[in-house]
Order: sequence, then structure tokens, then C-alpha cells
Amino acid sequence: MRTGEQHSIEVQPSYGIGDSEIERMLEESIEYAEQDFAERQAIEARTESETILAATAKALANPQSASLAPEERGKIDTAVTTLRESTSGSDYRLMRKKIDELNEATQHLAEVMMNSAVNSVLQGKKLDDF
Repeated sequence: MRTGEQHSIEVQPSYGIGDSEIERMLEESIEYAEQDFAERQAIEARTESETILAATAKALANPQSASLAPEERGKIDTAVTTLRESTSGSDYRLMRKKIDELNEATQHLAEVMMNSAVNSVLQGKKLDDF
């Protein structure tokens, strides 16, 4: 600082990857980013599908599901089948659409099961008990 002269040192490793290799890797990461995003979305949609399919199977195994109308049960079965089929592919948008369709088809079943659970908890209780 007193002399006003400036010096600099550049440290470069004598091993590892060079600048051109780093540049190539960055270009590839940008090039494949969209594909990576689509693959990640497909994996997440497939995982969510499996969870929803398992929950639906469990709900349909409960005695409360017997109260569903045959056409409602048919809609649920169709939605389950189409969701299963969509998970074999890689189109995450299709999987999300089929997940929404199954959620819509099972909405009444969820209400029936929730009402049954609440009724069993409240059975024999009085308002003063809470």
C-alpha cells in the first residue's frame, strides 16, 4: 500500500479438471435441465400415485364402502385403472390429471368414511363430555 504497486497471485491446481471441462459440464447441465425436471416431476407424480392408490384400496376394503352406489364404485374403479396405467409412462402431466380424477371420484367415499369415524367416536357421548 505504501509503494502503490499491486501484485496478484493466481493459484491453479495441477490436477483435476480444467476450465474447458468445467465449461462443458455447465453447458450440459443447462442442456439437460428440462429433461431432469420432467423426470423428477414424473418420479414425484408416480410416488404420489402409489400413495393414493394404496389409500383408495384401503378405503374400498372398509365396510363403509359398501354403501356406495354401483355407478359411483364404477367411477372409482375406472379412475384407479387409468391412474395405474398412467404411472407406467413418463408423462407427469397425465399422471397429475389422473390423480385429480381419482381424488374427485373418491370424494364421496372419503366423506362416508369420515362420517363413520366421527359417529363411532361420538357414539354414546354427550355434549357435556367434551
